[in-house]
Amino acid sequence: MLYLAERFWPLVGGVENHSAQLLPTLAERGHEVVIVTGSDAAGLPAHATYAGIALHRLPLVQAIRERDLDALARTRRAIAAIVRDLRPQLLHAAFTGPGIWALPKAEVAPLVLSFHGVVQIDFAAPGGLFARTLERADWITACSRAVLDSVLGAAPQLGARASVIPHGLEPPGGEPPEPAAGPAMVLCAGRMDREKGMDLAIEAFGALASTDRDARLVMAGDGPERPALVCRAHALGIAERVTFTGWVAPPDMPALVGAATIVLVPSRSEGFGLIALEAALMARPVIAARVGGLREAVQEGVTGVLVPPEDAGAIADAMRRLLTTPALARSLGQAGRRRALSVYAAERQTDDWDALYRHVAGS
Repeated sequence: MLYLAERFWPLVGGVENHSAQLLPTLAERGHEVVIVTGSDAAGLPAHATYAGIALHRLPLVQAIRERDLDALARTRRAIAAIVRDLRPQLLHAAFTGPGIWALPKAEVAPLVLSFHGVVQIDFAAPGGLFARTLERADWITACSRAVLDSVLGAAPQLGARASVIPHGLEPPGGEPPEPAAGPAMVLCAGRMDREKGMDLAIEAFGALASTDRDARLVMAGDGPERPALVCRAHALGIAERVTFTGWVAPPDMPALVGAATIVLVPSRSEGFGLIALEAALMARPVIAARVGGLREAVQEGVTGVLVPPEDAGAIADAMRRLLTTPALARSLGQAGRRRALSVYAAERQTDDWDALYRHVAGS
């Protein structure tokens, strides 16, 4: 299989973390995998291995962004050479951004196209590159029903060859720790851009801080909005109680989540929300916006609290409720862990992809 993704480890993000966990488990099942990914991050080698899997970095997005015709031609030739060497039985494109131009030609192998975020209705405008790629795909997957519905809303004719494969995660070893005694720690983790709604977490914590003078907020991640978030924390007078950690490596996330009392996922748009699953595995209650795949990853009143999107006040109210009723918070967290271990098991995810690959390649 030739696996194409615009970003990959050591870059951190939902798709990056998903790919980095899934591919080694497929290799263990006997799949021969080669990865082609973007080379936008400085300092990363053009050729490497990841968990024994060959990895090639090419300017998939950079060449388009800079309109560099020479880079486009070199990338085409490099992918053609990889295809000649590998002779893949399957192509899996885990990106649907600008890098999709680099897909090998249709006659190379069957194509699985996976979506990890909600798409706009004009995504499949007739005659465009994305529309042609959608029609070409032998199978289309989505990480949640919300994402699949958005794809089928743009291209309803694809329903017969489309399915949902939810994310799965391997649980950390041992039982999750009990929430630490003392001041509450609220965690919000992700890419710091408008889509992830980190500004709403700052506003909500500012409202909470007026009544809870001991709680603190940890903002894990990085991105273009980080300077504005830091400034807003100062403006609200809560800067001393807000910690910005920068990116946290996936192996370190369980410890960070385990130190939290509550996990916030205030996204404006979300295909799935892996942090909600990470919180569930550590038995921590989630407060999430009622958008996209979060409506599936979090069960309202069972594993967490869903609030209206764009509503910092509702987030603050939900935090107060859970912080003042620790028995409820514990119950939600434990229910979330039980559900995550059954519905979102890593082995189930590998089984689903293994079966789909064999079906598509065999057909």
